[in-house]
Amino acid sequence: MAVVDLLAQLKRPFSRKLVPSERQLEIAPVRSEVIAAIERNNHLLQYAKVVTSQDGEDGVIDEIMRRLGISKGWCVEFGAYDGKTDANVWNLIHNHGWKGVLIEPFDKAYKVLLETYAGVPDVHFINEGVGWEGDSRLDAIFARTPLPTDFDFMVVDIDGNDFYVWRACTVYRPKVVMIEFNPFIAPDIHFVKPAELDQRASASLRAVYELAKAKDYEMVAVVGGNAIFVRKEYFPLFEVADNRPASMFQARWETKIFQGRDGTLMLAGNRNLVWKHQLDRNGKLGHVQMADEDIQVLPIGLRVFRPRLSYRNTFLEEWAGRLDRARVPSNELLACQHNITSECGEDGVLAQLFERLGITKGYCVEVGAFDGTRFSNTRSLIAERGWRGLLVEKDETAYAKLRALYEKNLAVSTVLTEVTTSSGANLDFVLRNARAPKNLDFLCIDIEGNDYHVWASLRGYRPKVVMVDINSTVPNDVLFAQEDSTAVNHGASMRAFIQLGRLKGYELAAATTWNAIFVRNDLFPLVGVRNNEIDAMYYPVFEMKIFHSINCFVSTQGCDRLVWHNHVFDPESLQPLSPKVRAMPFTTENLGEHVSTFFDPRL
Repeated sequence: MAVVDLLAQLKRPFSRKLVPSERQLEIAPVRSEVIAAIERNNHLLQYAKVVTSQDGEDGVIDEIMRRLGISKGWCVEFGAYDGKTDANVWNLIHNHGWKGVLIEPFDKAYKVLLETYAGVPDVHFINEGVGWEGDSRLDAIFARTPLPTDFDFMVVDIDGNDFYVWRACTVYRPKVVMIEFNPFIAPDIHFVKPAELDQRASASLRAVYELAKAKDYEMVAVVGGNAIFVRKEYFPLFEVADNRPASMFQARWETKIFQGRDGTLMLAGNRNLVWKHQLDRNGKLGHVQMADEDIQVLPIGLRVFRPRLSYRNTFLEEWAGRLDRARVPSNELLACQHNITSECGEDGVLAQLFERLGITKGYCVEVGAFDGTRFSNTRSLIAERGWRGLLVEKDETAYAKLRALYEKNLAVSTVLTEVTTSSGANLDFVLRNARAPKNLDFLCIDIEGNDYHVWASLRGYRPKVVMVDINSTVPNDVLFAQEDSTAVNHGASMRAFIQLGRLKGYELAAATTWNAIFVRNDLFPLVGVRNNEIDAMYYPVFEMKIFHSINCFVSTQGCDRLVWHNHVFDPESLQPLSPKVRAMPFTTENLGEHVSTFFDPRL
């Protein structure tokens, strides 16, 4: 069931179960304006047509050559395979009379390639692999053919070292280059595998785009898993307003990864290892799928969360309060960050927010107040501004310090309890018992786990301002809320909190590194935030990007550790498949025919 459906339960009577027990996980759809922009920039896709190509490259190539005024020219393709299956130059040679150089290293495929082009004039065949050093370089191979140095069209398609092969080609400068990239990598990621002959891992679109720029080429189209570039002097002919990767391309079947505070890694989106297949017990061939349990870097016995480690978490200390304001232009209150007892500058942000709302002396509630001082978001309000309040803490040792701190302050109540969503321990019950005002001014929920469900279950009170602890590893497009449990410490994503806030009548007003601050709708215009869409307000500072290559090795970029343990892990410990399984064939000798990793489909 989707979070949006479940949150409709907020309108039901209190006697009904208000929040679900199961974990919620969705990826938000790509915004329509993003899709429209890609369609405008990648407009050559309208000419896509399949003759022998895989995704319509034939038609796009025809249009590019028309604009360049090339009716007959020279083309190169490697690996050419059998010359026709998913071929990108067959149409040019057979239907338009082009000359060509076709390179294929595998003997069986090369034999069929010769048969495919039997009797076709001006086509040259080479039965060897291409590389980036010595005699295997393209410059050296091409020098053995009549190919002119400024020939017309080159296709680079070798499922791995395409990046290095093109980079090493300096003498020959084709007018148009089509190069394969990994279409399952997001356009903002720069990824190039190590230059190794036996590793099958195509580069990302961003990597080949930047290589092309360095070689004075510009991208004019993205078709399937291929990017097409033209020499810089021809770029104006194609009327592409913005040819940056993110403006031309949306990754296929993207996989997301994030972590809970106990060190558990979780996946969202695509879970298929798209180049690896297996027969199930019923004989059906399907993709091998990754499960959360397949990617854990800690055994379950070590996946435990406690508020404080036995050692300093210097990583969190370093990153507290370090949101890059240039990336979140609408998060204007970040300019007021200042710590008195808060952790990420919330004291200063809240002071400015309450000034804009005209609240000088109010009533605050903090649920996990800890000892009342360390990382407190209410201490400065109470001690320096004379606020009244209710402070709630479940840990007995921390609560003893909290109570001692405020035992002589009659304006502050303290409660030792764990707030849940059950009727006898939920936030409404705690607030009623403490005689908190219905229209209280500030509610802070900082329990490092079930914050989402505690706020969702609140019925009888509508604080003016609500601050919640968010999971700062979850990507902005992932709608995630942990199961309703005090025994789980995974939290919820910013997107989930924004959706919950809007259903409860709140808007996002500010965000710090791992806290989101919401203001009630009737007061929100006073804040002065003009655009509070998620990407203009926040980015997860500890986001980890994940993707896999043809060899099914899972790579990550971004955050390189379990944040709340400050544990940097070995990438091999993340792998769902062992090296031996990754190395097994993923296709038969027939291109495009998949093979089961362990079982013979004929038996």
